[in-house]
Amino acid sequence: MTASDAGSETIGSTLTITLFGPMQVLVMDRPVPRLRSRKSLWLLALLALRGGRPVEREWLAETLWPDADPKQALAGLRTALSELRQALDGAAGQLRSPHRHTLTLELGDIEIDVLAFDAAISAKTLPSLERAAALYRGPLLEGCAEEWVGQERAAREQDCLRALMTLADAALGAGDNETASGHYRRAASLDPWWDAARRGLMEALSRSGNTNAALHVYREFVLLLREDPKALPDGETSALYARLRSEAKQRSAAPADVPRETAKKAASPTVTGYLPHPVTELVGREEERSEVIARLRRSRLVTLTGPGGI
Repeated sequence: MTASDAGSETIGSTLTITLFGPMQVLVMDRPVPRLRSRKSLWLLALLALRGGRPVEREWLAETLWPDADPKQALAGLRTALSELRQALDGAAGQLRSPHRHTLTLELGDIEIDVLAFDAAISAKTLPSLERAAALYRGPLLEGCAEEWVGQERAAREQDCLRALMTLADAALGAGDNETASGHYRRAASLDPWWDAARRGLMEALSRSGNTNAALHVYREFVLLLREDPKALPDGETSALYARLRSEAKQRSAAPADVPRETAKKAASPTVTGYLPHPVTELVGREEERSEVIARLRRSRLVTLTGPGGI
């Protein structure tokens, strides 16, 4: 085999780098051997995040070994680079040194999920945002506690959140409540403290006819916010909850075969027998009580089941 043949074979090798979720590196669809140092993987990740642009060796060394002496950091970089080249085997040629002070990862035949994600986000079309949401399989470099990861990770998470909200709002406007619910639910899982995602999910669930589930989303949100004594749902979210609860009560209070306007005019039932009048109202379970009342108007017997004490 000639040198030119070897070079062409190296350049044509397939390298797949997955940075969302735990980092994975495949050469010709096979995982790379386990590396002695995680720094070698983080070096590859840093080069991949730069999208084929040259990166100063000094910056790489300082980023990967922030507490080390500059000479020791550069020595560590050389060791990590050597180990990485050996692990990449046939794809090692993708690691280039355009200048003695720089390193670059030639993109060529490389698949890098985060670069595809960034391109899809930049396109700003609904199909491209769908692709971006599908590519986001977890936090960037999940499990990596390196200081430099935080900013990169937060930026991609915010991009994914905005994409999900755009997709959800579009689906809700088109009447596709199920798809909207899925996007809002995923956005709420990424940022559980975000009112807009919870509010969108409540709206989508209520429009699909599942008001009880929509109300439950709000109650779960309130319980979560109790972790911070100063945190409360914003006014818009609380107003939506009040509206949905009021609508649920009106539906439950109206008999099944009687128009709602007629039901509103119906007189309150007369209490007979020896049951005492309650001194105070029951606390909570408003929707459930309304549902029981509505069922009792239609049936002679209603059975409630559940653990004792509820």
